[in-house]
Amino acid sequence: MDWTKHTTDPLDKAIGYKMRDHLQSIREIQHIKYEDWLLDQVENKTVLDIGAIEHDLSYTEMPSWKHRMLVEKASKVVGVDILEEYANILNERG
Repeated sequence: MDWTKHTTDPLDKAIGYKMRDHLQSIREIQHIKYEDWLLDQVENKTVLDIGAIEHDLSYTEMPSWKHRMLVEKASKVVGVDILEEYANILNERG
């Protein structure tokens, strides 16, 4: 929708409502889980995972650990974290 065909004032309330209605009519809402979306985005790509440990080493044992999911989908993943001790443990694990 080209609002300039209706007014020269971008603050015109009537055109603002028309623009809102137009945008709502063309929008598409997708209901997808974040993890599904993320894994689709990284498939066969090189990924930098910042904050890979997720706060505590216990998360690395969970199937929902994002770094593991990334490793399974991406072609290459480098994980970094400020938790140096845990990062060293994970590096030792491979």
